[in-house]
Amino acid sequence: MIKGKLIVDEFGNGFVNSVEPNLTVYIPKSNMSFAYPNADVEVEIISSANNLYYGKIVNFQIVGKTFVGQVHHMYISKSIPYAFVYVSKLGKSNMVNIRADPNLNLKKGMHVQIQIDLIGLDQTNQTNPTNPTQSKQTLSGSLLEILSSDIDDLIETEFELTKYDLPSDNITQMINMAVKTNPKPINRRDLTDHDVFTIDPLTCTDCDDAFSIKKIDNLYHIYVHIADLTEHISPSDPEFEKIMLRSNTYYGSKRSWTMIPETLASNLCSILPNKKTNVITTEFVYDEKAQRIDFVEYFYSQIESKNKYDYDWVDQNFDSNYDFHILKCTSDLIQKELSELPMNSESASHQMVKNWMIKVNLIMGDIVHKIFRTHKEPQQKHLKILNKLFNHHKLNQLSETDQSPHPSSNRQLLISNINKIINDQNQSGQNHTYSKMIYYLIKSSQSRASYTISDNLPTPTNSNPTYHYGLGVSSYTHWTSPIRRFADLLSHLILRGYEFTDQQMNIYLAYITEGELKQTLIENYLIKHKDLSLYLNKQLSTYIIDIKPTGINLYITDFDTTYWMHVSKLSSNRLRYETETQTLTDGVLQYQMFDKVNINLSKYNSITSETEYDLVRS
Repeated sequence: MIKGKLIVDEFGNGFVNSVEPNLTVYIPKSNMSFAYPNADVEVEIISSANNLYYGKIVNFQIVGKTFVGQVHHMYISKSIPYAFVYVSKLGKSNMVNIRADPNLNLKKGMHVQIQIDLIGLDQTNQTNPTNPTQSKQTLSGSLLEILSSDIDDLIETEFELTKYDLPSDNITQMINMAVKTNPKPINRRDLTDHDVFTIDPLTCTDCDDAFSIKKIDNLYHIYVHIADLTEHISPSDPEFEKIMLRSNTYYGSKRSWTMIPETLASNLCSILPNKKTNVITTEFVYDEKAQRIDFVEYFYSQIESKNKYDYDWVDQNFDSNYDFHILKCTSDLIQKELSELPMNSESASHQMVKNWMIKVNLIMGDIVHKIFRTHKEPQQKHLKILNKLFNHHKLNQLSETDQSPHPSSNRQLLISNINKIINDQNQSGQNHTYSKMIYYLIKSSQSRASYTISDNLPTPTNSNPTYHYGLGVSSYTHWTSPIRRFADLLSHLILRGYEFTDQQMNIYLAYITEGELKQTLIENYLIKHKDLSLYLNKQLSTYIIDIKPTGINLYITDFDTTYWMHVSKLSSNRLRYETETQTLTDGVLQYQMFDKVNINLSKYNSITSETEYDLVRS
């Protein structure tokens, strides 16, 4: 029996990652029962082949669990008012039947928190009124609370996120405890004379990276400063377990829930102007004439930030600020070294900061050499849509045969083709929405990045187990966001001299993976619950990314999502599907891959987030 957290993909199929033994089990939708994303489940392996495991969920706890949902509809049975609550985690086929207290004035559309009390047979036939003879398993529950409709309030309740902080005396106790148990005393260099600056979103308060530049003997010394939390947090702290369990800072619509206590995240550890901050500095030397960047050393230091810039301001002032100019020039050199897979369009300032953070992550990955961020190459089946795109633009196609451990040729062709298409689009003045569609296809083709530790790496090996396909590098770690990511904080603690067993590290990585999944679920929750009422009957741009005899799959650029449109909505005439060209046509009208199609939002259910679109005919 395998135990673990349930991950659910967009098609409703499940995956469970197990630490002991270390394997992943695939669970078809038919074997999911009532299991919901992020549930703790027990899985029975029913078959395996070629290191792929298939299973079914045999045990998990749902009775007694609480969920956030919306009242879908009300009804009365034997003079007693009831309501069916739609819970997005459980799906529209598993709505929860609750008794509605008349004194609470429960109404359709209200957000509520409920508790599951019973799994039983539907006796009222309310779930399937069109077939009263058919009964099914249903969920019954009780109402706990009527909630605010604010999206961040709902996220906080749904994902059990609460802001937490420590009284000032506890902060002092944490600092003292960390100093007492610190395994490696350090001497900090005083860099408070440096003109240190940060570049972050305008409203950011948890600033964990900064820059300073000094010109010495015609060489530019570039210092990248990363907040050092090890003066304030150690594994012996009473808050350490809570930080580990949270493992991430989570971001809602207008609110965030910090991984570490707010006092640390937005004050003591944050690199804010006009205050001294402890950091770990990596120093580089840039030879402008030779167009070369060399790593010098890392060291512990103390800085005082002089300026807090935001990305938009930096984008508008590259020409008037020489520090920005130097960072931009060196960022371009780093980008050439990386040959990163293009997955989105970013401003110059965002790209500049990102490239430098990647550079530092690579350096510190080699130095700490414990936690690695890995990313496998795409599966062959996921390359098919990209090859259709390349064929559409008359470009060489990727190999879909068995790939080598070093997929450099396929990868370089992928990057070259994507850059050529986007450059051609830009030069011809085409709308940027086509590029958004391309980035969506690339991201959809990629596997999920993950963490591993050096002790888990197979030896000997013919492959490169620390390879990061998206960046095209090895021995890459996460180092530059210790305020927001537990993986980065762990690397800082390891560098400081704290030692963790392999068992501890694997447990930590499991919580980190769970935290990443939770943030993905929150992002999906925001997309799913986005208020689309303002878009009703408005024209939207889409591109065809799949065609079958039954219809077309459309990428909606405004929402970065897809919608399947049935063939009956495409034409009043019978459409013929041509397999060779993957085209739907009636002889006059035709739909081809990557055609632009305009649609409008004709129906929108604010409770279930169900939508219906119609074709806008020209």
